[in-house]
Amino acid sequence: MKLVSHDEVMGGGYTFPSEGLCFNMSKSEAEAFRAEGEWVLSENELIANEGESQSFLYMLVSGQVDLFKLGNSGKKEKINTLVAGSTFGEVAFLKGRISSVTAQTEGNCLLWRMDYESLLSFITVHSASAGQLCLNLAGILAGRLVDGNQKVLEIQTELQESIKHLESVHSEEQLKTKALKNMQQKLVSMQHGFRANSAKKETFGTFSIICLTVAFLSTMGLIALLFSESEITIEEMEALNDEIVVLIEEKETEVGLRKELESENQNFTERNQALLEEQIVSGQKVEEIEKELILKMEDISDLQKLLEEAEEEIISLKLNTVSDGNQEQAIPEGFISNLLEWVKINSDSILPVEVKITKQPIALSDRAQLVRIPIAIDGTVLVNKLHPEFEGYLVVGQEESSKFLASIPLENTNFIETVAGRYIEEMALNGDIVENPFLKKAE
Repeated sequence: MKLVSHDEVMGGGYTFPSEGLCFNMSKSEAEAFRAEGEWVLSENELIANEGESQSFLYMLVSGQVDLFKLGNSGKKEKINTLVAGSTFGEVAFLKGRISSVTAQTEGNCLLWRMDYESLLSFITVHSASAGQLCLNLAGILAGRLVDGNQKVLEIQTELQESIKHLESVHSEEQLKTKALKNMQQKLVSMQHGFRANSAKKETFGTFSIICLTVAFLSTMGLIALLFSESEITIEEMEALNDEIVVLIEEKETEVGLRKELESENQNFTERNQALLEEQIVSGQKVEEIEKELILKMEDISDLQKLLEEAEEEIISLKLNTVSDGNQEQAIPEGFISNLLEWVKINSDSILPVEVKITKQPIALSDRAQLVRIPIAIDGTVLVNKLHPEFEGYLVVGQEESSKFLASIPLENTNFIETVAGRYIEEMALNGDIVENPFLKKAE
């Protein structure tokens, strides 16, 4: 068996039945109950062995499970085939933890299971649903007994009808004896189908007692039915054997049809299993791709940080130089940073201002980047503002329109030289004497 996760099961389109164990539970309580168990995949495996320890309650979600019991000859005989939605292991789960049947999966099956300790944990935490769960489990057991009662009733009805024909039948003692033996074998076989092996030592908890009480009440109806009618005499057994032969032939026809349905169900189960496995593999591939993408995004983020740091270093180096034609002029330390801070504070009165492109041609464009307007060296643009995010950059545009803009480096313009005069004048008014480096060079 292979354990699978809840996400894998849900991805395969499977759901936990709302009937049966979870009948009349709230959605949240049913979800909590489901979470206490686990999902398993099984393919042609022995789930439980008659007479051996068994501590799990199972629910069949997909596929089919065959149930067997040991016959009088010591060979395993198939007594039932469970389909999706069925539960098994209740008796062992509640009574001694000894399996009363042998259970084996046919083909690929998806099952949900819960051990005894998990059940006690759920009942302790979810007391509101504990009683309902007991009723649901007891109802499942009682339902099986009712089905058994119905089968016995049907057989008894057929026996009573056959007895009517026995009164006119007289045969040799040998035939009577043969009929009696055949009838006894059929009755023993029928009885065997409803007999459960019991452990030498049984222990019952409170939860077990509640469920088994309901089952006992149903069993009383079966006992009353078996002993309410008069006994069948040996003479009556003779013709009854012929009636049973007819019933067996009809049963064989039913079994043939059932096998065809089982074969179709097996094919459907195999297709569902293949789809489930394919979805699981696809999910794993998607997860791997997502991990690789996360790693690459982290690498890109690291590269972006390195690039930003490099740009900051370049800007820091270039802020202390200003282009003057084809020559670069040294500027006193702190002059440019103080000037830019002054521009930020007084941007409404200083900007926009006309500047020249000094080093490299630029291109203005609209927001959609559909139209580009080239600006050559010595061409003029308007500085609308200092770039709000990138230090050392200006936002520039056309003189007659603000539709076409560009973000360009400060050192690709004569912006500092252009506003230096006004900056020095205002500093002088405030009593701060600042030399104009551009005038100093001109002297």
